[in-house]
Amino acid sequence: LFGETITCDLVEGGDKIPVTSKNKHDFVAKYVNCVLNTSVSKQFDQFKKGFDMVASHSPLKSWFRPEELEKLIVGTPELDFRALQSVARYDNGYSADSDVVKWFWEITHAMTEEDKSKLLAFSTGCGRAPVGGMSEMNFIVVKNGGDCERLPT
Repeated sequence: LFGETITCDLVEGGDKIPVTSKNKHDFVAKYVNCVLNTSVSKQFDQFKKGFDMVASHSPLKSWFRPEELEKLIVGTPELDFRALQSVARYDNGYSADSDVVKWFWEITHAMTEEDKSKLLAFSTGCGRAPVGGMSEMNFIVVKNGGDCERLPT
């Protein structure tokens, strides 16, 4: 983790068992479990403890189904960039009619969903839309100084 090598015994004596075509699926399942569950169990347990403290005496459990609560916490994967464009604001010399802004939206609308998610993650820190959708976002395209060689921010 972050340059540190961590050893995780997947099975007892596993360092002496070669991975073959017969046991590769078992190896991968155990490895994935180690990486996604075992290695983060301390952090997850603390998160769960905090979440349970908040949610156990809260109406959250009765108000929301698990998938609705997930949407509240992590957002929605549906990315409607036309809705975002309709609420976008422009500053420091840009307007909706600026050539650069028009090119930005033209390129954005032509992107794959994966690339749109990456663009959203780059510009907001999260690749998912908020619960109310993209039209609920505060999205401002700003000219990065007077130098015409710089990209918008």
